[in-house]
Amino acid sequence: MIRRLVHLIYDVRRDDATFRLGFGAEGSFDALRKNYLERRELSSIKINATNLNDADKTKLANLGFSVNQ
Repeated sequence: MIRRLVHLIYDVRRDDATFRLGFGAEGSFDALRKNYLERRELSSIKINATNLNDADKTKLANLGFSVNQ
């Protein structure tokens, strides 16, 4: 569940693939930084957690999600 929520906002695999494609090419890292897609912070997502147990609510809140108890 948590992995799916995080991937909705930020999928590190996309960044990894882009970085690997340009690895070793001069200026590739700088180009990656200049053209980086904007991503939302986890705190921008509000989760209705009424059906979750306390442990899952705590995990989500600790990751930075806005958890509606």
